[in-house]
Amino acid sequence: MKNQNKKNQNRKGFTLIELIVVIAILAILAAVAIPSFMGLTRKAEIATEVAAATEYVNAINVHNALSKGDPTTYPEITTITDLTALNTDLGDLAPQLDASITSITAANIIGRIDFDATKGIAYVKVKGELAAGPNNR
Repeated sequence: MKNQNKKNQNRKGFTLIELIVVIAILAILAAVAIPSFMGLTRKAEIATEVAAATEYVNAINVHNALSKGDPTTYPEITTITDLTALNTDLGDLAPQLDASITSITAANIIGRIDFDATKGIAYVKVKGELAAGPNNR
């Protein structure tokens, strides 16, 4: 009898029930947390697109301010159809975007920029998710 009590006292570790409970708790936490993290990726992409569009808006507004003093050298920009053409028009003012960021597309940048003809300025019109369309994701 004494030998059997010693064996029971020397046992260390978790029971099967304890392990199952811990695994169940971890599964529940994972089921709640993973969808939350999935949305963070798209939010980061949107923030990157908005930042790029803001850089372009600032460059366009500086360019258009210069056009008021020298319209021959700096023709006013009032529409955007192509990012490559816009970069050419902006010249040295064109933003230098990080080429390693592949989530930014020209269509998504252009889709966020609009012009206010009465004030003569460009602005970022969409700071959230872009509406689905032929040029957008």
